[in-house]
Amino acid sequence: MLTQQDLIDRLNQLTLRYNLTWFDIKYDADKAITKINSFLGAKYPKLSDYMIVPLSTYSIPAGEDTPDFEIIKEEYFHSVIIPYIAAEVLARDEEFTTIYNKYLLEMQEGLFDMFQKEFNSVPFEFRQNPGEGVFFGIDTALGQIQHNDRTLNVPTFKFRVKYYPHDNGIDLSLNNIVNDPNNNINLEGDNFVKDNKAYIYDENATILYPQKVNGEYLYYYSVDGATAYKFNSWSKNFKIASATFTESSVPTVVKMRSDLNLYAMWNKTDVLQIDSGSSGTVLINALHRPAIVNLVIPEYVNGIQVITIPTLFMALPATNPVMTVNTDKLRGAIHLPNSVNVISHTAFAAFQGERIYLNEGLVTIEANAFMNTPNLREIIIP
Repeated sequence: MLTQQDLIDRLNQLTLRYNLTWFDIKYDADKAITKINSFLGAKYPKLSDYMIVPLSTYSIPAGEDTPDFEIIKEEYFHSVIIPYIAAEVLARDEEFTTIYNKYLLEMQEGLFDMFQKEFNSVPFEFRQNPGEGVFFGIDTALGQIQHNDRTLNVPTFKFRVKYYPHDNGIDLSLNNIVNDPNNNINLEGDNFVKDNKAYIYDENATILYPQKVNGEYLYYYSVDGATAYKFNSWSKNFKIASATFTESSVPTVVKMRSDLNLYAMWNKTDVLQIDSGSSGTVLINALHRPAIVNLVIPEYVNGIQVITIPTLFMALPATNPVMTVNTDKLRGAIHLPNSVNVISHTAFAAFQGERIYLNEGLVTIEANAFMNTPNLREIIIP
């Protein structure tokens, strides 16, 4: 199958003095497909939808165990599409009238040849009006499959919309709802977006979005518990953070002609806050503390070094916070960075987790730092 680069190279050979790029010819390439569609009564997709990068081809992935299916045979690239594009390029230069007419005639002959061989062999998915004109009517889905598989040896295309978190640091099992001020709702488990449906060619797929509560997206958290993620938009591009679909975007329905991979774009916030003074006192953001399970405290938060774990670092506000059982989900482990040198009085009071990893730089542990920690199994001192 011809690649985008093969197409460009061949056109540069035919047009001689032009140094064509894909941008120079992609609109002419799409016009060539429009010409073919008009002649055959077909609805082949635009070349520019498939020939996106130099090595891409005008083909559809038929499945994991089957090769790519070429939408239009390569011979018609040489006899129809390439002559048409060359003629369009040369038409913009009056000096090449003779060779322009040659390519235009070659394209017309190629179209007639293509019609003679292909008019009743166009796959069902690519027909404009399957029940009209020279095509035989196919009334059922089974008939469509039989037409492609038995007559044309063409696979029945199935495509999927795949949603990716786009950040390997997110723990998708920790999307507990903290938007509800009363914390009455609690969803656990992998609730990230999934679409298990397989779509046939040209079938509409509705773009899905993460769940909302009280009009707000749920928070997801990093594995280390230090970062909160809230969904912003979907992007088709893995490398560039550009919005492709949002819930307010139009359309939210796409025609499926290949697999669609969508990557989540996130608004990120720090779970930890820090005193900007010389004490370097670190705190857990009240909005996020009910949801994190493990916490690895970094050495720097917002560019300020973490030095002190303050009094009642773990305790929720209450009449007697030291004696209040902490209902947060932070019940795994806490890791302190080497920059911490003070653990204050009752710092970990009411902690319901099992382990606290201390650090090399620690100087002072004040009185009752670990009181009322019934599940604490280990304090690991380096």
